[in-house]
Amino acid sequence: MKFYVQKSDIVEHIQNLISVVPGKNALPILVNYLIKADEDKGLLTFVVSNLELIVTCSVEARIIEGGITAINAKHFNDIINSLPNDTEIAFFTDDNGKFNIVAGHAKFNLIMSQPEFFPAVPPIKEENKISLQADLFKTMVDKTVFATSTDKSKPVYTGVYWKITENKQEMVATDGKKLARAILKLSDAEASENDETQKEYIVPAKTFNFVKKIIVEQDDLTAYFEKTRIAFTYKNYTVFTTLIISRYPKYERVIPQDNDKILIIDKSVFIEAIKRASLLSSELFSLVTLDISKTMLLVSSEDEEEGEAREQLTDFEYEGEDLRIAFNFRYLTNILSLIDTQKVKITFKDNDVPALFHNYPEDESNLSFLLLLMPLGLKDVDN
Repeated sequence: MKFYVQKSDIVEHIQNLISVVPGKNALPILVNYLIKADEDKGLLTFVVSNLELIVTCSVEARIIEGGITAINAKHFNDIINSLPNDTEIAFFTDDNGKFNIVAGHAKFNLIMSQPEFFPAVPPIKEENKISLQADLFKTMVDKTVFATSTDKSKPVYTGVYWKITENKQEMVATDGKKLARAILKLSDAEASENDETQKEYIVPAKTFNFVKKIIVEQDDLTAYFEKTRIAFTYKNYTVFTTLIISRYPKYERVIPQDNDKILIIDKSVFIEAIKRASLLSSELFSLVTLDISKTMLLVSSEDEEEGEAREQLTDFEYEGEDLRIAFNFRYLTNILSLIDTQKVKITFKDNDVPALFHNYPEDESNLSFLLLLMPLGLKDVDN
C-alpha cells in the first residue's frame, strides 16, 4: 500500500471525522480510521464508526499501490495537523506491519490494526430516497437539535423527530423543558417529486450534528430511508445511522395557542442583560427573573450566599398585563441566539405557561420555526 496526498486535501475532512471516533472505552478497533486506497479509481477513503454512526469520506490521491489498513485516528490526526501546510505527504506500509508517514524530513510510523475487524459499511438502498437543499436542511437542524436531551435513559428525547409529507418537512426536538420546531413548506415542483406516503423518523442528535457540520455550501443532500436506518450522501461523504425506534411524544399539546402578552426587544441588548444578571444566579436553579410591565423590564437574579444582580431595560415594546416570570438563563440565552432578526418577539400567557420566541418581523419564507421554553416555578425563585 502506497499513496501520496496533499495535506490540504485531507486535513479538514479528518477534523470532521475524528468527532465520530469513540473514546477509549469503546471496542479497540473503533479508535481507528479504516483507510482504503483504490488504485484504479485514484480514491482514498476514510471510514469511521461508533456502531451507531458509520461515515465514509473519499478524496482523490496519487495511489501507487492500493490496499486497506486500520490506523489509530487520534495519532493520525495529530501527525497530519503537525505538518506544514501545502505539503505532499507520502504514506506506505512495510513488511514490519508499520504504516509510514513521510513529509520532508519528518518521518513517523504507526502500528496497524487488523482491518477485517472494522464494522462493515452497509450498502445504500436506492428504493426510498429524497433530495434536499443542503443549506435549508442545515438551518432546520440548527433550529431544532439544540433542544434534544442528553439523558440516555429517555432515548426518544435524544433525537430529532423528522416528518416528511408530500407538501412539507417538519423537524421537532424537545427535552421536556424546551421545544423547537422547524417547518419547510415545499414548492409545487418539489411536492410533485415526493410520494404521498408520510414518513416519520427519530434521528439521533449526534447524527444531525455531524451532517450539519459537513454542509459548507448550497448543494444537494440525499437521504435514503430504511426501516431502522437512514443514509445521507453529501459531496464526498456518506453517513449511515441507526434510527431511534419509538413513538414520539404528542408535542403539540404543550404549545400554547393563546399567549396574549407580547414583548418585542432588541435581541443582543436582552442577551447581554441576561448574561450580566446571571453572574449572581443560584447554581442550583441557574435562573433569572423577568419583571415586565409597559414601562419597565427588570432582569434579576439572586443567590442567598452571594448577593443579587438587577438590570433595568426601558427600550422595548410590551402589550398585556404586568408579568413576573423566571427562566433557566442558559436555555433562555441559547434560544435567543437562534433568532435571526435584530429584534425578538416573545409571547407569554402566565408565569407557568411556556413562552414562545419568534423572529421580528417574522419571516414570510417557506421555512418557519417555533422556539418554546418552559418557565421555572416562581416558588423556586422565592424559596
